[in-house]
Amino acid sequence: MGMGLAGVALASPYLARAQTSKPVVQLLADSNSLAEETREYIESSLDIKFNIVIYENEDQILQYFQNPQFAVDLAIVPHQVAAYLLQNQLLQPISWEKIRNNSVLKFDFELNDYDKLRDYSILVEYLFLGVAYNTRTANNKNPSWGVIFDSLPKNSNIFWKNYFSMIIQTASFYMGFGVNNTNRANFSQVEEMLREAYNKVSRSQMTLNGLQFEYNQVDYALAYSQEVSFAQQNKRPVGFINPKEGLLALESVGVIPKYSPKSESVHKLINLVLNPLVGKALSEELHSLTPYERTYRLTSLVYQNNKLINPTLNKSVKLEPLRSVDMNTYNYMVGMWNRITQKS
Repeated sequence: MGMGLAGVALASPYLARAQTSKPVVQLLADSNSLAEETREYIESSLDIKFNIVIYENEDQILQYFQNPQFAVDLAIVPHQVAAYLLQNQLLQPISWEKIRNNSVLKFDFELNDYDKLRDYSILVEYLFLGVAYNTRTANNKNPSWGVIFDSLPKNSNIFWKNYFSMIIQTASFYMGFGVNNTNRANFSQVEEMLREAYNKVSRSQMTLNGLQFEYNQVDYALAYSQEVSFAQQNKRPVGFINPKEGLLALESVGVIPKYSPKSESVHKLINLVLNPLVGKALSEELHSLTPYERTYRLTSLVYQNNKLINPTLNKSVKLEPLRSVDMNTYNYMVGMWNRITQKS
């Protein structure tokens, strides 16, 4: 999940199927923060084997979905990626008649402009993208996206997420072109800024863990507010900046790859995760903002009052929906990222 349900790229999940007589559900996600007891509960409740396969960048998500040999059953991805997969006909529809635990929404940030009937995606959590900083080595005196793009503090270690579309859309928003810019001339300016910044970025990966701050490997980072909350619970030296230009909201969704066998086990897993009691436990464990009314009502007051889990509790925060883009724009951003990283 966004915060995460860290591992080996492009593992061979089909090997695990041969090692157990129980049905094996392979979940593709960007990290693995599930406690062992949570995993055991899921497996015992459904009588399945539950494996998490980690993707290390956006390109790898596309590889898993385009290649039938990677037997992934369910994936948790940002909604911009889900929109692209849907446009390329790489998803199976959800059999909602098998899902009993779907419920009304507590929150709706109006991000679903790609699968309005939810035929192909399950809303898992809301995420809020901003800037994390190391409280030992950095500060929040410049509350702007600029600290990770074009106003990089000298000798700072900067961390970007390995979602190229997210980086480009965020940079476009910072430059005043809007988060859903499609203008090629504007993109040229974004590309120029990112190419210069990319040479100064010290590391790129999918998720933050507090140890990166503990060991002073990161000063500023493109991060979800929930990641910072999770790190702070573990006493890591990390703070969060709500950029003055605006905080970006996005969905984390579950999708079924086209080449996955549409097993009963996958829908049982979806049904279990959408159960309000299970959803409460997962949301509190992972510091993720549940979108569901019944689940939210069960959560603790500590959870409900956490302004990192739900930054909209802070009335001064400006929130901007990070919407999906059309396929032509997404493909154009692929080319941009190749040039930025000098792959072409």
